[in-house]
Amino acid sequence: MSAQRQHSRRVAVGAAAGVLLILLTAAAPGVLAGKAKPPACYVQVNAGRVKTGDGSLLQSALANATTGTTIHLGGRCAGSFVANLASPGTLSLVADFAKPTAARTATMAGSGSGAVLAVGDVTTLTVTSVQVTGGASSGNGGGIVNAGTLTLAGSTAVTGNSAANGGGIYNNGAGARLSLVGTASVTGNSASIHGGGIYNAYGTVSVADAVRISSNSAGTSGGGLYNDHGAASFSGTSEVSTNTASGSGTAAVGGGGIFTYYGTLDFSGSTRIHHNTATNNGGGIHIYEGQSVTLRDATVSDNSAAFGGGIYTYTGFVYLYGTTLITHNHASNRGGGYYNNIALLDLHDSALISANTADDSGGGVHMYNGGLTFYGASSITGNSATYGGGIRNELGWTKVDGWSGSTCYPANTPNDYNVAAGGGAC
Repeated sequence: MSAQRQHSRRVAVGAAAGVLLILLTAAAPGVLAGKAKPPACYVQVNAGRVKTGDGSLLQSALANATTGTTIHLGGRCAGSFVANLASPGTLSLVADFAKPTAARTATMAGSGSGAVLAVGDVTTLTVTSVQVTGGASSGNGGGIVNAGTLTLAGSTAVTGNSAANGGGIYNNGAGARLSLVGTASVTGNSASIHGGGIYNAYGTVSVADAVRISSNSAGTSGGGLYNDHGAASFSGTSEVSTNTASGSGTAAVGGGGIFTYYGTLDFSGSTRIHHNTATNNGGGIHIYEGQSVTLRDATVSDNSAAFGGGIYTYTGFVYLYGTTLITHNHASNRGGGYYNNIALLDLHDSALISANTADDSGGGVHMYNGGLTFYGASSITGNSATYGGGIRNELGWTKVDGWSGSTCYPANTPNDYNVAAGGGAC
């Protein structure tokens, strides 16, 4: 072979090798450099060795955990997980890896078949800064089913889960205790029936600090929270916002933000219930066969529904204390701020129902066979409706008690408070 032909062949082979190198580099960066793709899930039990692999590592760590165990998580751990200690005890799941980069956040990801995490009745579990997502159930609890004592702390986020009841969390039983603290959130979950964010069945729910329950949806009632024979409390700067409930037809349906049935609700601090929507009753809160609901220094604002844009009550006792404010809510029918149906509403201190609107009647409050009592400097003012800008008193009664400072119902449009037969006036 001539020298010229050998040179041409070397050039052709070299060019082909160069093209191959370019293709390999583009298709699988890091392969030629000997770098493997980081494993999906990082697990460390107490101070032990960091293990890398798939979600089975976390399943195994939980199955073998004893009281006092701390499981450190990183990356994406996929599967269905059970925290169920053999005897009463405590357990922690914490996302706190600093290295490698892939492990700096922790996600517990469901398979789309059943809940992501189940907590047993003798287990006290704290989950810190972990995302729980991808769970789906045809029954109860898409993201988490809790029968024990569960605290969601740090930046823990329960998001993108679905179920018939309790799209995000199903808190199950009289012994079930659910606490949300720090900047934890329950967002973007859905329920085809009740409790898009949380369904509380006979248990206890505590929401504190800067926790958000937002952008959840329910096909019937309780877009953010459905409280069924349970007790729920809200404090700090926590908020229930932009949730929706789509059910319609009866007094037992609604609660864009919160629906409570034979349960208690307590709001304090700077808690806000805002920008929630119900197709039927109670854009912010729907109280049905309620026991006791107390709002102290809380705000219910910018919610909407057909009846009771801010709050709808069907039997029960509701108390507004301190600087509680019900404002800028809207009803496409009656009761812009509040619809009172066979219930008792007490306004204390400087509680204010103001700047609410209704297309039909009761811009501030629509009374139907219930009672409304003012104490202190409480007031219903600056509301508007076609009939009864401040109060439409239909088969109900209102009165002023206690201190003489109550201004009752000034500056509403129109300023009639007793346009229907029955009941007295301030």
